[in-house]
Amino acid sequence: MTSGWSVWGHWGQCSSECGGGIQTRARTCQSPPEEYFLCEGVVEEGRPCNSQSCSGKGRHLSRSQSLRSVDSRKRDDTDKPRGGQQSPQTVDSTSGEEWSAWSVCSATCGEGWQSRTRFCVSSSYSTQCSGPLREQRPCNNSAVCPVHGAWDEWSPWSLCSSTCGRGYRSRTRTCTPPQFGGDPCDGPEKQTKFCNIAVCPVDGVWNEWSSWSSCSATCSNGTMQRTRECNGPSYGGSECRGEWLETFDCFLGDCPVLVCCVTFPAPSSLRFLCSVRPGFLNSLFSSCLPTLDGKWQPWSLWSGCSKTCGGGRQQRNRICYGPFFGGQPCPGEREEIHHCNEKKCPEPHEICGEDNFSNVVWKMTPAGETAAVRCPPNAMGLILRRCSLDEEGIAFWENPTYMKCISNDYRSIQTLVSSIVVFISL
Repeated sequence: MTSGWSVWGHWGQCSSECGGGIQTRARTCQSPPEEYFLCEGVVEEGRPCNSQSCSGKGRHLSRSQSLRSVDSRKRDDTDKPRGGQQSPQTVDSTSGEEWSAWSVCSATCGEGWQSRTRFCVSSSYSTQCSGPLREQRPCNNSAVCPVHGAWDEWSPWSLCSSTCGRGYRSRTRTCTPPQFGGDPCDGPEKQTKFCNIAVCPVDGVWNEWSSWSSCSATCSNGTMQRTRECNGPSYGGSECRGEWLETFDCFLGDCPVLVCCVTFPAPSSLRFLCSVRPGFLNSLFSSCLPTLDGKWQPWSLWSGCSKTCGGGRQQRNRICYGPFFGGQPCPGEREEIHHCNEKKCPEPHEICGEDNFSNVVWKMTPAGETAAVRCPPNAMGLILRRCSLDEEGIAFWENPTYMKCISNDYRSIQTLVSSIVVFISL
């Protein structure tokens, strides 16, 4: 800031067209009130003009105007004339050295300053006034300035309110209250943002049991079984609890004993159906029957995988029909098992990385999707996308399904729906 006097202004119009008039010019003190002492000297100065005779036709201004001339030469009373110049004479206090009213205080509270000035009033131009032309004094020192409210620093962001799904993080700040009529703090006391937007883990749930299978034997003791499938888990949920297979014993009566009776030996070409009492023949008999080996029935369908990720198993089984009359049992295994769904399971709370863009706000769409508001730096709008898990169980952002951005100057609108982009200039 510039301090001290400004340059002199232009000379004003002469106060009279003839007979001697006055021209004045002025300057201003550019210092702040507390530095008015840097401005020493006069505010206005005057000089004679139009000294030619009027011949009775001159036009004069009022006395009050003519008395506003101020001599620019400010000297002490001890100054001596030099080089033949006429020394100015001091104007008496009765010649009009009156102080102006005190100026408005430079501050409405606390420490301020007031000033007042006076002009050197004279009817001639070779005089000099005595004493200072400006005075200042402190003011409003007793008035207390208002103290506006001020925010403290933001607290760190809190932990997410949920470990999955849509949660919130928040931070707060404290306002130092205003005093003495000051303004309150402007702005929010609390900020929130979305976090941990991955899908929550879903535990596995058993489907209904299948129907019981047929008995594994055609006579005597056998087994029946039924199975159920585990629906899930997904996104790191727990496996279904309990067994996926149940068995049940079945009995279809004693198998017939087709051996020759000991009491009554039979020809080698015949076999008799013996009664349950040794040595007694039934009324029926038959010729000796050939032995029949066991024969597998077709495989059942593969069961559902016991796990959706991390390695599960599927199984299928088959029933052996036979053997009969001393034949050989069915060769091979009754049950087959193979591995399935060996892809990596996601971590319990795996989430997509959080974008840190200045124009991002997380929302939940009516369809349940997680949406992010993000547009170019010169625009504002809405972008929708989903946080998903890939085949390896890693969280990733899908491509946006909808976007609408409006430029800050409202001259363009950009819309994207299912990878179709429309750009409109307004």
